[in-house]
This record gives sequence, C-alpha cells and structure tokens, in this order.
Amino acid sequence: MANKSIRSGRSSMFPSHTELELLQLLLGDDGFYPWSLTESELELYFSDLEQGFSWEGWSDDEVAARSESLFSQLDRLWPSSAANQTLEEGLQETLAQRFINRMPQTVLSAIAQHARQVFNAELSLADQLVECVRELLPAWGEEDLQVLARPLAYAMRGTQKDEAIEQALASVHPGEWEQLSDIDRARLSLVVARYALAKLS
Repeated sequence: MANKSIRSGRSSMFPSHTELELLQLLLGDDGFYPWSLTESELELYFSDLEQGFSWEGWSDDEVAARSESLFSQLDRLWPSSAANQTLEEGLQETLAQRFINRMPQTVLSAIAQHARQVFNAELSLADQLVECVRELLPAWGEEDLQVLARPLAYAMRGTQKDEAIEQALASVHPGEWEQLSDIDRARLSLVVARYALAKLS
C-alpha cells in the first residue's frame, strides 16, 4: 500500500507524456489558447477550428447519438458535485433499506461515502473494501482487515453476488451494532461495503 502511494506521488510530480502532448496541443504553434472568454481572438480561434472539422458523411442522428455518448462518459468520469451528492444520497438510501436493522445510519453513510471515493480508484477489490471501513474500525490494523476482506472479495466476483452477501451476513452474529463483537462489526462493515461497491458498479 505504501509503495502504491509512493508511486502515485512520484507520478503526480512529473507530467506524463500524454499530459505534455495535451499541453502542446492546447498551446499550439502560435502559443495562443483562449483561456479567457473575453479574449478578442476568441471568435476567430473557434471559427478556424470549426472550418478544419468536416461533418461530411455524418447524419444529424449520428452526431446527436455520439454527442450523447461522449457527454455521458464525461459525466461518469467527472461527475458534477451535485451528481456526486445525488448518487451518494441514493446509495445511502439503498444501504439503509437493506441494512438499517444491522447498523446505525451514521455508519452506513460513512461506508457509502467511502465507497463512492474508492469506486474508481485503481485498487484491488479487497483494498477498496478495506478503505471503505478502515476509519470506522480504528482498532483494526490494515493487515487484519485485509485477511477478512480477501475471502469476501473473491467469493463475490461471480454472478451470484446477492447469494454470497446473504451467506456472509449469515456468518455475522445477529444483534444490534453496539452488542456485536469487534470481529462481527468488522465482518458486517466489509459485507456492507461490498454491497455498496456492487451497487455502484
């Protein structure tokens, strides 16, 4: 885990080849890019760009469909804060409907928030599960949580996720959150985190 953060820290210090190419394209040969919408050359700049692009062979329906696809991909990669909040609230509601009798709403909300944060991270499923619950279980070491998360991650890779979740829930002692042992709280938290990640996918 530490190695990952070191690698990601190093890579963020130096621009990648792709980032340098993008910067070069944005600046162009003449070095002009309309960073400000009040630039006097703005209209001319975009007019030149449009003339260099040909719509020939594209129907209006095809343009509309491809535009819709592009914007939905952009929204998925960079959702607005309002969309993020709506998605997180929807996830919290889903978790509450399913698990409110097993754990407090505050814990469910925290798991939903962490699940949203790690969902697109380049982490293994077991690492994502650990990240979802680590702050909720401060007495647990990361390695210990990994031991509990790995079987859960591997067991739920197939198509029978709901069945696997039910089996994992059955292994947790039934009872109110405050009365559960530390290990049952950890297991239950990981099951809920896995359920949240499955819903996000």
